[in-house]
Amino acid sequence: MGKGRMMTEHHVLPKSRGGKLTDDNIIMVEHRLHTAYHNLFANLTPDEILEYLQECWFSGKATLTAEEWRRIKEARREHLKMVVRG
Repeated sequence: MGKGRMMTEHHVLPKSRGGKLTDDNIIMVEHRLHTAYHNLFANLTPDEILEYLQECWFSGKATLTAEEWRRIKEARREHLKMVVRG
C-alpha cells in the first residue's frame, strides 16, 4: 500500500451484528476499499457473501428470495445510517 493512504478498521463481523473489538475480528484496510466493500455488500460477512455466490451465482440460480432481498436492504439501511452519523 502506498505511503499516506488512509487506513480504517473493518470488522469482519460488523459491530451492529455483535462483532467485538478483538484482533481476530478487525482488519485494517484502505478507507476507499472499505467504502467500496460496504457499498457492494452492506454488512454481509465474507462467509455470507461466499455462501450467496456459491448457492446462486456459481450454481446458475442467480436469484434472491424476498427474505434475502429484505435482509440485504435492511443491512444497507443500517450501514448508511452509521455512515451519516459518522
